[in-house]
Amino acid sequence: MTCLDDSNGIVDHDGEDEFLTILRAYLATGRASTGLVGAAASELLDGPDLVDFAVAWMAEHLAER
Repeated sequence: MTCLDDSNGIVDHDGEDEFLTILRAYLATGRASTGLVGAAASELLDGPDLVDFAVAWMAEHLAER
């Protein structure tokens, strides 16, 4: 069995992890529910909506790669 070396992420990138960038952009749209679970700040995300958003984000921002 082969395993990806994910000690520095799973894709090459310059700067911040692109998946974190996508998550931050998604949260900025206000389409996630946010609040506390116990004492932890938490987000509730709609999976299919996040995937659609991420695909569109990647097509727009990573197309030149």
